[in-house]
Amino acid sequence: MIGAMASILSVIAAPRRTNRQSMMAAAFFALELALAATLISSIYNFLGKPGSMWAIISAVLVLYPGINQSFSAALLRIAANLLGGLVGVAMAYCLGTDTPQVIFALVIVIFIGEWLRMDLALRTACVATIIVMCANEHNFRLTAVERIAAVIGGCIAALAVQMAMRPISRRLSYIAKTDLSAASPPSPFAGSEN
Repeated sequence: MIGAMASILSVIAAPRRTNRQSMMAAAFFALELALAATLISSIYNFLGKPGSMWAIISAVLVLYPGINQSFSAALLRIAANLLGGLVGVAMAYCLGTDTPQVIFALVIVIFIGEWLRMDLALRTACVATIIVMCANEHNFRLTAVERIAAVIGGCIAALAVQMAMRPISRRLSYIAKTDLSAASPPSPFAGSEN
């Protein structure tokens, strides 16, 4: 049992050591995520709207160590949900929401995604299609609008928090590099992204 767990961990573990710098990065990521989730939840509560969890999921999925990576992930997620949501609504409206129609909608999403060269967003677009089409038959348009709005809102909230935290991130990065270089020999993973 322990051997099997060690084998699984060797496959999924990142090729780096856990050290003070990686723990600081993890703590900072947790802080950014907690702030984004709190911001999203507060806005949704203030507006009295459901669906805050979709927005929080989007924030989780688009937060990366670098703002450029986060921005790219946010754009991909928004585009994928627009594609999946629009195809799902159109298919549900025209043909219904039974399993054959969902499968047909997925095929359409894949071909439109290929035509638009959305390779990195196809799986998310397919999931969005299924979610929209699995909603209550009378509410699929509302579900699509709420989901797309939540995805966009979650992405914007995550990027806003990350941009607001950027000066702190830079300062912590400098402190961690300074402390580590004085206290320990260089890591073989120095310069690689955590």
